[in-house]
Amino acid sequence: MKLLVALVAVTSSPAFVASVEPPQDPLQGAIFFTSLGTKELVRLDCNKQGCTGPHTVATGMETYGGLLPWKGHLLAALKSHQLVQLDPWCQNSSCPVTALVDVDHVLGGEHGSYDLGGVSLCQDSLFIVFGGQKGATGVLRCTGCSPGQDCTSGCSLVDGGNEPGKGSQQLSAFAAGITCVDDNVLVTDNSNSRVQAIPAGCVRAPCDVKTFATGVKWPLGIAAVNGGRRVLVTLDEGIVSFLPNGTSQRDWSSRGDMGFLCEGGGRILAASGGDGNVVSFDPACEGPNCTATLVWNSSGSTARAASAIAYVPAQPHDGPSSFIV
Repeated sequence: MKLLVALVAVTSSPAFVASVEPPQDPLQGAIFFTSLGTKELVRLDCNKQGCTGPHTVATGMETYGGLLPWKGHLLAALKSHQLVQLDPWCQNSSCPVTALVDVDHVLGGEHGSYDLGGVSLCQDSLFIVFGGQKGATGVLRCTGCSPGQDCTSGCSLVDGGNEPGKGSQQLSAFAAGITCVDDNVLVTDNSNSRVQAIPAGCVRAPCDVKTFATGVKWPLGIAAVNGGRRVLVTLDEGIVSFLPNGTSQRDWSSRGDMGFLCEGGGRILAASGGDGNVVSFDPACEGPNCTATLVWNSSGSTARAASAIAYVPAQPHDGPSSFIV
């Protein structure tokens, strides 16, 4: 499978070596990522002294499932096909989780084997990507969600269906990343080498799905950055950028084998699938030669960043003492 091969490849090319120079403004918060292999949700605690950890927060994560800071909580996708809410500052590996969405229940009937992908918030609705080679593949829109309350009944299918495909209202089995841009949610349609745009206001399929970008080889992560003025997409062989309307595609970075990415702490944070590290980019960089700075080195740890990643700013009054600055 092309997607997995890309994530385990390691390159020694100088173009892919991350800088180790510390940024002028240290991160003041926590980085979360899903560890490749162990399926654990881990946290890196970052302050003026750097980032410590990883600390295991939860287990049973989806390999390419999304992470989303939401209303003081963190949302995560489980292998059990549930979207759950948890306390991002929990200090042990058995942190309690609260189920918000049961995707199996939404799909109903026979839906085959599938996995959950990215999660995004757009126009007060949650959007969840799911897909499988021999199972249901698409995007759910969930409305009326609030902390601690199950909102499965408010979910409906807005793209895809019982199986993967190449049609305008279908997604490939490896649909993964998702982000919100203006009035659309954008989904990386990995095996179809495209990015699809779904109207955020459409409540149920069939929706007027458009193609945001084509010819993007094996897209995985996607993020709207700089206040939505730029969209970044990670590919096997680098990172490309677009304007919010899908035009002006250009190379942004030559760093390949990247997982998901997000904006936080004045940086663009990314999971480096090739080596398992966490790196950052300057959001002011216009490309095409934006370079990475090393944030956390996976050497000596069983945790490896490769897919989902999220950032939560420090909470000096409610969080652990290490975040008080």
